[in-house]
Amino acid sequence: MDILAALSRKESEIDDAEVDLGEAEIRADQAVQDVLTKRTVLDKLREQRGTLIDVARQYGALEEEALATPTVTHIGDQEIAEWQGLSRLDAVERILREAIEPRHISEIVTDLQFHGREGDDYALVSASLSNLRSRRQTVVSLGRGKWEYIRAGTNTGRHPVMDQMADETRARIRDGFQLTETIADKALHDVMLNAGEDAPG
Repeated sequence: MDILAALSRKESEIDDAEVDLGEAEIRADQAVQDVLTKRTVLDKLREQRGTLIDVARQYGALEEEALATPTVTHIGDQEIAEWQGLSRLDAVERILREAIEPRHISEIVTDLQFHGREGDDYALVSASLSNLRSRRQTVVSLGRGKWEYIRAGTNTGRHPVMDQMADETRARIRDGFQLTETIADKALHDVMLNAGEDAPG
């Protein structure tokens, strides 16, 4: 029957999607581990630098001016409160919308934490980016962890072929669901019709 063939194809598409998701999760886990490793290295280097500064101060090898902690630009409490009041999706989207150029996931995490959102880690930001791409369709992945905000009324100008493929895929999925619904409605209609004919008069 046509409906069985349609269901079989749909099961095959689901299996393929599950495989793709599994591979993507593996890549995401590897990326998270890479970031954590690099962050550990950076923290260790900063710790070693602090130790060297303490030793230098103790022996007077450096002037106090040279040992001063680099100035860090701070934002006001009001702006921090504003950023903390945003949902994670809105905050991630705002970072990309206000960025001059594409941002790497790790850069987005740094930007969010700079604005007082300490709980936004790599994994959570990565998930938010995926949600923004699939639900709001306001961001696009450029590969290698870089993302860009899609300006209203324009295309990305970077992956026209991929954009076209995505549109065609969505169209095929939509047509497939419509076909399945049509076949199911016809089958139900036939069953009800046959039931009516078989019913005793």
